Amino acid sequence: MPYLVQKLSKYGAYNFGYNGYGPHQMLSSIQHGMVKKIINCQPRIVIYQAALFQVSRSAGSVWWDKHGPKYILLPNGSIKYDGHFDDGNQIIKKTRALLAKSFIYNKYFINRENINKKDIELFIEIIAQSQKFLKEQYPEMEFHVIYWDNNDDKFNKMLIDSLKNKGVNLHLISQIIPDYSINESRYLISKYEKHPSFVAYQQISQYVVNKIIRK
Repeated sequence: MPYLVQKLSKYGAYNFGYNGYGPHQMLSSIQHGMVKKIINCQPRIVIYQAALFQVSRSAGSVWWDKHGPKYILLPNGSIKYDGHFDDGNQIIKKTRALLAKSFIYNKYFINRENINKKDIELFIEIIAQSQKFLKEQYPEMEFHVIYWDNNDDKFNKMLIDSLKNKGVNLHLISQIIPDYSINESRYLISKYEKHPSFVAYQQISQYVVNKIIRK
């Protein structure tokens, strides 16, 4: 998507996305100076693509991110950086390393962890704090979230309403690709590979150029 946005808009773009990442990597990259070290401009627009399945990532429930940055939710609703998910627990490290080699675990249990209300609250606060830190570093910047609302999970509305209440500029896939629910196969790589297709990213990128950059 960043490449397509750059091509359509003639603006420069940086892509900080990586397979399996969640918003906790975004916040950690901002807090620890990685973003500032890499970019050589004053960014005008920052866009994060969010989806409900990322909640388990920021909660530390996925096996592949065992050393990811850990954030904890404090009683007052704020969050705190707390090292890494596997810090100081050798049993967890070894158990996850063994599970990662298991065919049965990979086939039937990966990314099936149940999320709860606190996980959602942590996820939302991580995104809100990312916006806050970026605005402090780049006062003229706009922060936008594209949210894949293509599900009817009970937490979906809570997540959408909470992000809006945090003052996040929110754009829903159901608005960007109105026929997604009835033509899902057109917008996925395949029935086995559920990531968005090139066609999906063409439509999203055109929306970004027309509605976010050129508004």
